[in-house]
Amino acid sequence: MSLNLPYPSIVFVPLDVLTAEELNEMAQNANYIADQFPLKSTNIDWSSSITPTEKNVINLGSRKIMWGEINDSWTPEGHTKTINLPENFSDASYTVTFGKRQTGSKPAGFDQLNVVITSQTASNFNVQVWNNVDYALQFALTWLAIG
Repeated sequence: MSLNLPYPSIVFVPLDVLTAEELNEMAQNANYIADQFPLKSTNIDWSSSITPTEKNVINLGSRKIMWGEINDSWTPEGHTKTINLPENFSDASYTVTFGKRQTGSKPAGFDQLNVVITSQTASNFNVQVWNNVDYALQFALTWLAIG
């Protein structure tokens, strides 16, 4: 079977800041794939909207999607942050991805904020965060956990 995605040329770059248009294109591709390969045994009604709880959690039967944001000043030396999940996963085998949004002015030569997960449990994960310039930068670090 051949997939004819509505937007076949999308390239995903980790930690890249996406525009609303890019997010909409990704969602349309995901919806197309979901229509082509429907999940038959999940007991999820995909025709109705899935609304998040006040705690930034979407429950999908035995699966969960959680997200949040940390606003902080990130230094070249780096520091570790513990991110407590709004709800526990059943175990520590969930996937986490990150996005970033600079909240201050962008200095010359700046190209990235570095994020590495150093540990994770069913209830939280630790990240080491640092930048590649000689001073602290203000960033909002968003995270998305799926498990």
